[in-house]
Amino acid sequence: MGEIITGLIEQFIFTFPSKRNRTIHKKFRMLRKEIWFRGILGRYGTLIHMNTRVRNFVEQTNIEEILKDSEKTKRFQIEFETVLSKEIL
Repeated sequence: MGEIITGLIEQFIFTFPSKRNRTIHKKFRMLRKEIWFRGILGRYGTLIHMNTRVRNFVEQTNIEEILKDSEKTKRFQIEFETVLSKEIL
């Protein structure tokens, strides 16, 4: 009985995203509005959101600032595709 209660409590706790995950999801939502990013999702699939290196790369990047400047956006796009090409076999 105790194991069942413990399992339920663990499931309840892990259903709420951490602050880090909320930040990453927010950044991915901003990227999804970009046409070039939708093209990447079409090529690689939506599972790139689960890749640890991709998530870390997106987390460490100031997406809002990058999307305001077209030159920074192009550089980010190249770097992002480089990270993807290293991760996707």
